[in-house]
Amino acid sequence: MLSFGSLIQEVNNLPALSDTISNVISLADGAYTTIQELDAAICADQVLAAKLLQLANSAHYGQHRRIYTISDAAGILGFRAVREIALSAFINSITNRDMPGYKLGNDVLWHHSITCAIIAKHIAGKIDVAMSDRAFTAGLLHDIGKIILDKHVADSYYDLIQAMNQNHISFIDAELEVFGFSHAVVGARLADRWNFPFELVEAIAYHHSPLQSKDAPPILASVVHIADCVCKLAGIGLGYDGMHDIYNPKILPLINITWNDMLALKDEATEISCFNI
Repeated sequence: MLSFGSLIQEVNNLPALSDTISNVISLADGAYTTIQELDAAICADQVLAAKLLQLANSAHYGQHRRIYTISDAAGILGFRAVREIALSAFINSITNRDMPGYKLGNDVLWHHSITCAIIAKHIAGKIDVAMSDRAFTAGLLHDIGKIILDKHVADSYYDLIQAMNQNHISFIDAELEVFGFSHAVVGARLADRWNFPFELVEAIAYHHSPLQSKDAPPILASVVHIADCVCKLAGIGLGYDGMHDIYNPKILPLINITWNDMLALKDEATEISCFNI
């Protein structure tokens, strides 16, 4: 029987945010950070530096000259984008793998996570611009618990299917019944280990059931719930569990979203997924 204690040990074995990534995120969040300070921090990670230069030189940013320096790239992208790219680079490094338990191929969880993050940021920006960064982070991390739980889902797959069929419940509820905890609970524990704020931990823990969140009203969890549903409507990172997900229409009025808005966001998610993110 899988115990939560043994699972927490697996969580603790996952890499922590590197000092470089933590430093870049902290500096990008700082009100008084200079371009020079951010430049020095980014240059400590060659992969991150290369990614920033690649994005700054992409057609999306429409530059008429070649960008060669991190300072110029950070100036073009903006500090918020640098923060998001730094966090995304780290999450990509641990989600770039097959996940047979959830029937997700290589990179599928990553594409689902980054698309969900972008859609969540878009939704949150219409509610409160100040929330958009938190929504991006919560969307990016919402399924991170699957990294830990995947092997155990694969080992207990038929038990999960039996629980779903016999009790007419969703996959995440089957996780709760078979294991005593879900990928959302495990993901929240991991986010807590990475010292993310309580609101983000709550959004990850309750992204399938925002109305159970201790936040009142549960806006961030609701934003992630809808962004996650939008991605699944678009078939992005559906997996086996996504085909048995339960969408809660009571969430829509909380964040001023309609079903037609969701359909429009589905088209946006499809467009995003066409890019090699």
